[in-house]
Amino acid sequence: MARPRFRTDGLLTRTLIRARLGAALGAIPPGARVLDVGCGLTDLAARLPAYVGCDRWGEVLEENRRRHPEARFFEWDVLASDAPSEIRAAGPFDAVLMLALLEHLSDPAAALRRAAAHLAAGGMLVLTSHQDVPISSPAPQEIELR
Repeated sequence: MARPRFRTDGLLTRTLIRARLGAALGAIPPGARVLDVGCGLTDLAARLPAYVGCDRWGEVLEENRRRHPEARFFEWDVLASDAPSEIRAAGPFDAVLMLALLEHLSDPAAALRRAAAHLAAGGMLVLTSHQDVPISSPAPQEIELR
């Protein structure tokens, strides 16, 4: 099988990954059930025992499965559809992560609504972005951002 065509060795990439991981890990309580939407290449699976990752890129998921065979990874394009049955069955989640994802989406509010639907009562969305992300439509009762 050919190796995936993505780079993970850039200095900026390592710096950003460390910053995102630090932000996420600092917000997640021990033992939390975590859904990582748009997980990309990740090491969070090794650090969080109840971790589920999802991404729209199959080759990224294959690499994650190779690196973290104990974790669960599923294909999901959060803008294209509701979550697949495997993600719904694994939830609800205490934390839903969207790390450096929203700024790449054409409709971040729709993605937030879809992701938040998988939160347990009292659960939290953990978001990171390197730029401002315009969120135009979620009603406060639907999504509470802290």
